[in-house]
Amino acid sequence: MSRHVVVQFNRMPAIADAMRTEASRVVRETAFTIEADIKTQMTAGKSGRTYGDHVASAPGEAPAVDTGALINSIQTDAKPMSLTATVYTPMDYAPHLEYGTVHMAARPSFTPAAERARAP
Repeated sequence: MSRHVVVQFNRMPAIADAMRTEASRVVRETAFTIEADIKTQMTAGKSGRTYGDHVASAPGEAPAVDTGALINSIQTDAKPMSLTATVYTPMDYAPHLEYGTVHMAARPSFTPAAERARAP
């Protein structure tokens, strides 16, 4: 006995488009959430050394804001309908703060913010 299936209306292209639109929205929203989290952590109170009126970050804390150059350089590149986004800074010294050097312990901000944004 044979059976025949007739597709009278194929909604798969519309469903795929809707899924891509929603996924892109989530990617963009997450990237901007990460950017905001980084900046919030950088402006939070610090417990490192005090230099005049400036309190530096302690190892493991996000960098403290001093001149504002780093925090003001943090940007998000998230294009509509893209499934990728980038949160970045063009500042050359940012990797040294994020990962540390042989002379300084890490003051991570990007990695912890990305981990906090990760879906449970």
